[in-house]
Amino acid sequence: MKFNKLFLIGLTPIFLLSACGTNQETNPTPSENNSINSKLSNAFKEMGEEVAYVAASKPRTKSMVNMSETDKKMQLGSPSGIIYTVGKLYENEDFDCSNKVVEFREVYDVVNGSSPVMVEDITLSLMIDADIANNKARLYAREFIDATESMHMKIDAYMFLEFDYNFTTNSLGDFKAWYTADSYMGGSETPNTGINYAVRQGDELKRLDVNTKDEEYNTVVNQIETFVTFFNSKAETKIVADATTARKYGESFIAGLNYINEITNLSGSIDFHNK
Repeated sequence: MKFNKLFLIGLTPIFLLSACGTNQETNPTPSENNSINSKLSNAFKEMGEEVAYVAASKPRTKSMVNMSETDKKMQLGSPSGIIYTVGKLYENEDFDCSNKVVEFREVYDVVNGSSPVMVEDITLSLMIDADIANNKARLYAREFIDATESMHMKIDAYMFLEFDYNFTTNSLGDFKAWYTADSYMGGSETPNTGINYAVRQGDELKRLDVNTKDEEYNTVVNQIETFVTFFNSKAETKIVADATTARKYGESFIAGLNYINEITNLSGSIDFHNK
């Protein structure tokens, strides 16, 4: 959490001066030991790997790389639409997906540039965990799309996001976004699976290079698997909206996505198929 980290850094020098002034020996607490061990573990693994690449005269690549302008739209466009949709949904007094999964289904016409209109049967499942007191929030989402155009396509996608968000000043700090999707093309029973991961930390914005299978890549894959398992366990008791409610929630979904498309300059739009 951004503000807590800054606060702790500010306290540390005072604590050290106090200990030296009294000439007393202080023993690290278990949590401090864990923090030191984690730093040393990361540092020596990093140094060892770097020296090994120097020894082997090999160029070193890492799975986390800087984002290009195209990457930003590809990696963050879809998550931003889902995030904003949650805000639009909460304009409905009866909507609440806090620590429980809410699901609704509707059929939409989706336009992407000059491509033919795609008819998409979309089931969207959402859950949030907002820790307002500690300025933290999480969003969990699953989107199942059954689309028809010139070719039948199905997409089963999960999205997970973590935010540092100051609920008092309404300002977003650091965030992380995980995404995984199984795509089934033309009636195929074998999915094409893809993953994305993006992080903003301070002024840095990075994405996962899925072609570099290092330790960080494996960590991201494990995190996604953990999120999917957790979300599916919560979805066992999900609340499924009836047709009337789904229509109302669908209006928020449409408004959210079309608004985000305007911001990101995407030549696309979405509306109900059956008006």
